[in-house]
Formats: sequence, structure tokens, C-alpha cells
Amino acid sequence: MVEVPLLFETAMEDAFDSTVAVVADDETRASRAGLRGTDLLEARSERQLPQAEKAARADQVITNDGSLEDLDRRVAEVMELLSGPSRARR
Repeated sequence: MVEVPLLFETAMEDAFDSTVAVVADDETRASRAGLRGTDLLEARSERQLPQAEKAARADQVITNDGSLEDLDRRVAEVMELLSGPSRARR
């Protein structure tokens, strides 16, 4: 597994067997950025694809609008799916 923050923006997705996008609604993203002391979410978002486009281009999508436990559970589900014996390669 490799984390690539601008995977689709740099057209690197074909270098990987599968892609996963972790998305959240704009309000949640802004709130979390503020809690981290990152007030530049809008400027950073302008350099990125919209969340909906990332979700449409990814093979798997994890929606991160809930708790950390929700995120952990969903990541585990996707990892199980991607590492399972019946997983078809692209």
C-alpha cells in the first residue's frame, strides 16, 4: 500500500493495481482542518480534484464523515477486499 496525496492529479493511478479514495464532505474537511490549525483548506482544495471526481475515479471509496472507529472499520473492510484470494487484477 502506498499513500499518494495527489494520485489522480498527477495521473499516477495506472501505476497501481487498485486505487482507494478517502473522501469527506467539505464541511467536515473544513472543520477538521481548523482543529488541526490548518486554515488553508480552500487554497489547497483549489489544487486538488473535487471529492466527487476522486470518488468516481477510484476503484474503492471510503467515506470519512464519521468517527475514527468508523474509518478504521471501513479501512479494514477495504483492505480485506483488496487482499482477498479472489481479488481480480486490473
